[in-house]
Amino acid sequence: MMIYVTHALNFWVPFNLVFFYIKSRHKKEDELKWELIYRAIIVAIIGVVAIVFPNINALMGFLGAFCLSNMAFIWPNMIYIMVVWQRPGLGKYRWRLWKGIALISIGIFIFICGSVVSINELASMFVPQKPKPQPTP
Repeated sequence: MMIYVTHALNFWVPFNLVFFYIKSRHKKEDELKWELIYRAIIVAIIGVVAIVFPNINALMGFLGAFCLSNMAFIWPNMIYIMVVWQRPGLGKYRWRLWKGIALISIGIFIFICGSVVSINELASMFVPQKPKPQPTP
């Protein structure tokens, strides 16, 4: 029962952010109708994803690898390099640039490794496993 309640709470903010940009494509008087249609479509998509991937661990592993690498390593360091490029500068031997490149490289490595492992785990859910032979006494 709590899944139904918490899904609505967790779904509210992301949908409002998305719908803010989508609603300009429709007439003002049809806004409520289109909001309900879009909500139904997105909930149906979430339901299909839940049916296709019943083991949430593999899917969350993929999302975690994707988000960790991007939000913790790649984008902050790209922004940092762009901010310090002119002032205060890249430093002696361009150490700030090399630090940023090293951390971006680590983020790309985490993204590739985490994605490959998670995709293999997701794919293994759809491939039937061969039974292991039992040792004969």
